[in-house]
Amino acid sequence: MEKDLVYISGGVSLNPNYRKDFKRGQTKMEKAGFAVINPVEIFKGFKLKDHEAYMKVCLPLLEQADHILMLCGWSTSEGAVTEHNHAKLHNISIMYEDGAERG
Repeated sequence: MEKDLVYISGGVSLNPNYRKDFKRGQTKMEKAGFAVINPVEIFKGFKLKDHEAYMKVCLPLLEQADHILMLCGWSTSEGAVTEHNHAKLHNISIMYEDGAERG
């Protein structure tokens, strides 16, 4: 049986602890039985030229997911807000980390 796929979304640019936060979300979702897309892991070791370039990669990945997990502080991130809106547009189930703002 295939596992549901969840995409992790949260702030990166203004969050010095983003790697830890994304890993925490990934671990929680894996323990709950989900397969996980963690974009922080995908881009580990290199950077793209700008925000738009990241979205060109991330949004198609998000479209493959059954769910998106919004991490605490997501609403202050331009990218995470874009991903949240994209999930709504594509009827992707939205989950919120405990303590995360509801959109």
